[in-house]
Amino acid sequence: MAVNKKMESKAANGPGSVPVIKYSVTESKDLLQSVIDASLVAIAYLKPIRNNAGKLMDFECVFANKKAIEYTGAEMAGKRLSDLFPDIRDTMAFENYVKVIEENVTRDFEFYYKNEKFDHWFRVIAIKIDNGVAINAEDITQQKKAQKEVITHHNILKQTEELAQAGSWEYNIETKEFLWSEGMYRLFEIHKIAPLNPEVYLEFAVAEDMPVADKIVNAIQKTFLPFEETLTIAFNGSIKTLKVKGAPLSNDQGQIEKMLGVDVDCTAALQSEVKIMELNSSLTAMNKELRTVNDELKHFNSIAATNYGEALRQVYINLEMIVSTDARTLSDSSRANLRRTQSAIQKMKLLTSDISNYLQFYDLGIQKQMINPNSIIKNVLSAMKGKIEDAQAVIKRAELPSFTADPLLFSHLMTNLLDNAIKFRKLVVQPAIKIHCSHADELNVIPKALNDTGYVIIIVTDNGIGFQQEESDKMFELFYQLSTQGKNKGSGMGLAICKKIMEMHGGFIVAESTPAMGASFQCYFPL
Repeated sequence: MAVNKKMESKAANGPGSVPVIKYSVTESKDLLQSVIDASLVAIAYLKPIRNNAGKLMDFECVFANKKAIEYTGAEMAGKRLSDLFPDIRDTMAFENYVKVIEENVTRDFEFYYKNEKFDHWFRVIAIKIDNGVAINAEDITQQKKAQKEVITHHNILKQTEELAQAGSWEYNIETKEFLWSEGMYRLFEIHKIAPLNPEVYLEFAVAEDMPVADKIVNAIQKTFLPFEETLTIAFNGSIKTLKVKGAPLSNDQGQIEKMLGVDVDCTAALQSEVKIMELNSSLTAMNKELRTVNDELKHFNSIAATNYGEALRQVYINLEMIVSTDARTLSDSSRANLRRTQSAIQKMKLLTSDISNYLQFYDLGIQKQMINPNSIIKNVLSAMKGKIEDAQAVIKRAELPSFTADPLLFSHLMTNLLDNAIKFRKLVVQPAIKIHCSHADELNVIPKALNDTGYVIIIVTDNGIGFQQEESDKMFELFYQLSTQGKNKGSGMGLAICKKIMEMHGGFIVAESTPAMGASFQCYFPL
């Protein structure tokens, strides 16, 4: 663009006259353009475009500074507004520009515009100049984001205070302002009032807690030291207990500027604590009573294991003497009745022994440690050697990994499972028993299993008579006997003992079977 030279004129007469410098129109326009381009806000001038009926349909950009061009990413002068912003006619900005022209008013508004390449908030001031609209648009996107973040934090604080039944406050040491959050007004059940001061604690404190309230007020207004106090307040016939905690806030120079604090309603917690103490006292009394009952049961068990068992033994021996010495004088039916009586006595002795063994587990407790199950099973097989040989049973065992368990209880577990497998064998098929293991990382689908817990699974399978699967849970109950068990000696305690042992380990036992197809007992030890 050509620039006209400066035109200088001097006063006609007299020395020292001051030269007058005049700028051409072109120079003035360029100067104005430079000033506007230096602006940090977008500036543009729009001329209305009307249809044949005179209705304002669009705007043409006559002028735009660099910042406006930077926002749009394209040259704006000479282009329609709808070409620069395709959906602009459906926005409030366009409506405001039309009002500026038609009603000759100034509009000041915030405007959000988003498309594929654009996502900004603007504060726009639009005024009518001649027959067009002058626009000043400031990008306030960051301010909007900051406002949104402040609102979000405020809402989070509000919700947190509601959930925690708490409130927060601050005391400005210089201005003496004592500001409360909404949660504080909720705690004290009062409407927002001004001005507040720390003496509010003295106004609401119950008589016996006045010294505590005085300490709180002094810490906030005078000493500016950290504190934590429990204060009971009274209002409207209600009483609350608050946990009041405060701490100083220092500036960069280490000078204390504010005291910040939090009040938490701990009324319910203290009430719960009182109830818990009452329950603990009740439980202590109940535990004492239970210990007494337990001691009595232990005493009874001791009697059953000795005197009762000895009495049964003597009865059995006396009956045997009668059968042996008086056999000639007894009828066949009498001898048969005596033998049946002896058989019943033997069963009672077995039941007494099993009950005694079961009750012993309450005294034993559990002492877990890392065990080698292979050596324990080897000892069990050695102890059961006679029974295994009599049944001609074949026992195969895989190498089992070490895991945590009580070695004595594990020994009892394997003894009972092997005894059960031998007891319920088929008469015409050689017993085959297999001991092996498996592993599970987690068993969340099994109701008995702990969530997100791994298990070592010790499995004992046999080829015996089996059982109906619907009996798999009942068979672990005390004294329960399978429908086929009448042909086999047993008290119904063996599997109950196995269940008890697994419960003591925090695990469980599962049985699976099909009649005449053998059974599988799976013991789940948590890792």
